[in-house]
Amino acid sequence: MIHLARTYASKNQGFTLPAVLVVSLTILIIGLSMTQTSSSVRTSIDSQYYNRLATEAAQSGVAYANYCLVNNSYSQSWGAALSRPDLTQSTDCYGAALAPSITSLIDSANFRVTFSVGDSVGRSDGATLITAEGKVEKLQTGTGNVVDTYTRKIKRVSRSLDFQQGKAVFGYNVSNGTGAFFATLQSDGKFRSAGSGAFGKLGTGNTNDILIPAPYILPAGKIAARAYTNFLSIGYQMFVKTTDGDLYGAGLNDRGQLGNGSTSGAVSTAVKMIIPSGEKVVYVGVGGYSTYVLTDANNIYATGSCDDSLLGTGCTSGSVTTPTRVALPTPNTNDLNTIPAQQMTIDYHSAYVRMQGGRVYGWGNNGYGQLGDGTTNISSVPKQIGTFGDSGQPKATQIAFDGDTIYILDSNGDAWASGRNDRGQLGVGNTTNSFILKKVIIPVAAGKVTRITTDQWFASFLTDSGKVYSAGLNDRGQLGNGSFANTVSTPVNFILPSGVKATYVYTAGTGTSSTMANTFVIGNNGKVYGAGSNTYGQIGIGSTAARVTTPAAMSVFDGVNVKASDILTGYGTTIISAESGKIYTVGHNDYGQLGNGSTNDTTVPSEPEYLQARAPNYIF
Repeated sequence: MIHLARTYASKNQGFTLPAVLVVSLTILIIGLSMTQTSSSVRTSIDSQYYNRLATEAAQSGVAYANYCLVNNSYSQSWGAALSRPDLTQSTDCYGAALAPSITSLIDSANFRVTFSVGDSVGRSDGATLITAEGKVEKLQTGTGNVVDTYTRKIKRVSRSLDFQQGKAVFGYNVSNGTGAFFATLQSDGKFRSAGSGAFGKLGTGNTNDILIPAPYILPAGKIAARAYTNFLSIGYQMFVKTTDGDLYGAGLNDRGQLGNGSTSGAVSTAVKMIIPSGEKVVYVGVGGYSTYVLTDANNIYATGSCDDSLLGTGCTSGSVTTPTRVALPTPNTNDLNTIPAQQMTIDYHSAYVRMQGGRVYGWGNNGYGQLGDGTTNISSVPKQIGTFGDSGQPKATQIAFDGDTIYILDSNGDAWASGRNDRGQLGVGNTTNSFILKKVIIPVAAGKVTRITTDQWFASFLTDSGKVYSAGLNDRGQLGNGSFANTVSTPVNFILPSGVKATYVYTAGTGTSSTMANTFVIGNNGKVYGAGSNTYGQIGIGSTAARVTTPAAMSVFDGVNVKASDILTGYGTTIISAESGKIYTVGHNDYGQLGNGSTNDTTVPSEPEYLQARAPNYIF
């Protein structure tokens, strides 16, 4: 029987040892059961297996060192340079011995698996070079004496702007019964995901729904840095960018969305996207039917469906399975309006990108005038929207899109909108669709707009005075003005307690389902205020209701012991990040997306163990 070693936290330090060795039990069983083969064959199989194990042990050492660097502001905390022991599986990040000691990454009487990491080396480009050695010592039965040793050494580059341990990524889809899911990046450089496994998007090797997070499978030696999905009702895929700039994707690939040169209905083990040689991925925009990748060469490449000219490459039908450059201006570092910012918004069949110089480009479907060019004509290549970023004009600082209506925030603090308006969501005082950009009506006394958030027929606008104004569909009271109505064309004030100012706002409409329409505001007191549907308990007030029209303060976030810093909502599920770094969830949980190991809905926020920023306590 193979026993998996567990990990232990140091009682004296703030770091825990990540159990990061990936072991193929199938290979192990095959390797150890070859008792009927010839001695030479058996020796060859043993050698291959133990060398593989040593390599994976070295990878564990690299991941552990990266974890320690991240949690110490990218300063080495172990090693001879500091007159401390090397980093091993039996030490904490400072080289101090763990108690009890972990003598082997795998509990076996036949062999011992260890790693060691010496001093890291800083590079001129700001990266850090880590060198780790993995060792497997074959033990004599009965005596425990070492009879053979296998070692492997690997080097990896770690960059401070990439690895975001503890970062949680959520996605959902309301069609085809695909549900919601999440993934968290743990200290071993692996994402672990749970929830709806439809189309294989969790990257676990199958399409099963998962309650207890399982690893997103990457090739040996690859360390995950960030994950990307779509939190706007079309979460069909999940992509993971590695620390070396490669991109792997899993999920629906019927239109070539994964960009690996092929199509298939479901891909459950992530495949590598084909990126032009010499370019590395820095940002990913996920659209469900299409995927967009920004590289370090300042090019955006698109793959997937050409329907409605969605890719912006000039194609108008069919599919593209290998990423093709979007027809944006040729990058010129002397002209920031040719350099894409790391901000794209994609929903349904339209896509938009903001440029570093402040211009905005859009392409694809234009049935409601959402390209703002005065027509409803589809565009197969990017078109400049408005005059943002032109000489003497304000720059665009944010773009937001709900699938039918585009919103643009400029550097003057004004919000502009174009497109569908049947619910009054443009916020311009009427319900007529607009084919050109119009200024959203925000009271002068409210100040300048600093943030826009939108989803499915309503939008909210945060101002620098701490006010939130919203317009559009309000059937569940999601605008938070104390009433409900199907149409609100002039933005109304989200009600907050006297003296409380809004610091952040997030809205979600979740497709056409009115049971999942909400607006949440974080106050300067650290509390969370929610309005709209509470069918699944997603407002977190300890009860359920069809609608909450006057914003209610969420439980747990008392503004003293627990303060909120960020929030996401959608599919009746709410995810809140606390200032402490902990993640809380509440509401809909039909696929296990709350991360608590069950499928039971909750009405009070909790700290699910599977979402917290800590090292895993098991080895896969």
